[in-house]
Parts: sequence; structure tokens; C-alpha cells
Amino acid sequence: MTVLPFATQIKNGCATIKRDCALEVEVTLCVRGVNSPILANIYLHELDQFMAEMKADFDQGKERRRTPEYRHLKGVIGRKRAVLATLKAEGADVTSTEVATLLAELEGLEKRLLLTPSADPMDPGYRRLSYCRYADDCVPRTY
Repeated sequence: MTVLPFATQIKNGCATIKRDCALEVEVTLCVRGVNSPILANIYLHELDQFMAEMKADFDQGKERRRTPEYRHLKGVIGRKRAVLATLKAEGADVTSTEVATLLAELEGLEKRLLLTPSADPMDPGYRRLSYCRYADDCVPRTY
């Protein structure tokens, strides 16, 4: 097989097909032509299957674990909301200083929560293999 940058040629070695004549075909493929992606898909199909098996064996865990800081902030916010709900259930006025203080604290905690990473990027129980191929270009990576 010969690969040339801009030409597609099929040359037949036998001018006439005879019963005992072996058909010799030289195929020259165009790298940047219309057929190139199709031929690459046919040729690289086995690589795609191999990478799918590798991904199935490599992937681990359903989701990343939460960071301790994130879990702590979620717990504090949940407890503050519970206190706020009990105060409102007891009939506390929305304009009272205790409710206003709780609402201000909740707002500050929720802003901190938005700035805190939720998932641990170095979680040993979670890993993924990604494989991207377009025509004959491929990029395997892990995360």
C-alpha cells in the first residue's frame, strides 16, 4: 500500500482477466481526500474496539468523593437552615435580629460553598479513560 498526499489511483497489473492470471492491484490512497476518513474508520475499527475494552477495564468508581471542606460546609448550612425553619415554625418574625443574623450567615456560607471544590480530583477510587479519535487522529487520556 502506498500513501501519497493528493492522489487516488488504482492500477491493474493484468490488462485482460484470464482464468489463470493473478489479479495484481496497487492501491494508492489519498491522505487528504474524501475517502481518507472512511478508509481510516475501516482500518482503525480494531483500535476502537481495543480502546473500548481498555476503558471498560480501566474505569473505576461511579463518582468522585466529596472533599472534607465541602461536606463540612454542607453540614453547617443544613444545621443553620434547620434552626431557621424551627424559628419560623415557632412564629419568629422575619424582621427579628436572630433571623436576620441567620440569613446573613447562610448567605456567607453559601458563597464560600460555591468557591469550594466539591469533588476530590485525586480520589484513588475514581478514574476514567477517555479516547477520542477523528478519522486517523486519536488522543487517549486519563482523568
